[in-house]
Amino acid sequence: MKMNKYIAILFGLMAVGGIAVAAGLYPVAMVGSSIITQNTWKKAEQAAEKFYNIQNLKLGIKSADFSQSESAALKRGIQRESLTALIESELMRQAGEKELPDFDSRVKERINSAIGGKNTLEQAAALSYGLNLKDFEHLILKPQARLEVLADHITNRGMNFIEWFGNFRQTQKVRLFFTSFRWNGEAVE
Repeated sequence: MKMNKYIAILFGLMAVGGIAVAAGLYPVAMVGSSIITQNTWKKAEQAAEKFYNIQNLKLGIKSADFSQSESAALKRGIQRESLTALIESELMRQAGEKELPDFDSRVKERINSAIGGKNTLEQAAALSYGLNLKDFEHLILKPQARLEVLADHITNRGMNFIEWFGNFRQTQKVRLFFTSFRWNGEAVE
């Protein structure tokens, strides 16, 4: 009877694990104690691919088919850069919260001042990045607002933001999981 209980628990854990993997809810990066999931990374990657193709179309260049082998190097670069962007956004969040007690409210203010009509923003998010408004805010607007708020704060203290953030980034613990990429202290490679 006791053995059946352990087997049931084991199968339950395997089922939950399988669902987490299928849904992309497993970690690909850990920045301090914050986790970046496969699902978030995939959304960022797909948004970058969509944006890349839209920019090419505007320039009269053929869209890249990221499922084809001739686009493998480009896809790998987009994967690397999108993961770097997610890690840097999290690092900026952590740095901002250490530097400014009202960092989150300043980020929200920056976003609210940047966005005009909500309908226009939703259309732009969908057309340019293939994202809904919530994902657009999380992947595009918040990282930019974090950068601007933190850079303003550091610059107003008379320091060079690029140097300051480079030093901060070097001191933080970033770990990557389930990917062939590695973090070199400055970027994903």
